[in-house]
Amino acid sequence: PQGGVPRWGDNSGASRDLNASDPAVWVFGLYGNTNNTWTNHFAKISTGAWPLDVEDFQQNTDSKVEVFPNPIEDVYSVQLDLPESGKIEIDLYDMNGRFVRHIYASQISKGNNLFSFNKGPLPSGQYVLQFKLNNQSFKNEKISVTGR
Repeated sequence: PQGGVPRWGDNSGASRDLNASDPAVWVFGLYGNTNNTWTNHFAKISTGAWPLDVEDFQQNTDSKVEVFPNPIEDVYSVQLDLPESGKIEIDLYDMNGRFVRHIYASQISKGNNLFSFNKGPLPSGQYVLQFKLNNQSFKNEKISVTGR
């Protein structure tokens, strides 16, 4: 203790992993028990999320994805050539890896499929479309959205 006050962390053992390859955060909660005492709890939250860097993502080369036009002003198309039928999910993330919105989810046929979407109220910027087939990510596609 310095000046009679213990420093935070001396008793808790919580610390950040400064150079971790898997990003994580620590959260702390303090709550009262029924016996009129306080209890605390630390938890490490690790996303194990898909890679944000599009170039580092190990893509399934059997599946072909094309998004056009890119940059997107209003309406854009997604062409998928898939090796198998199944449930397709397309989600949109910002460049910090935060989920923005679901774009599409449905059963899809093997082979060539073409969809068109409206960008709607999406602000200008850079985004990543994440494609999943049968709950397995197979492609991340970087897109640019511009204003009119």
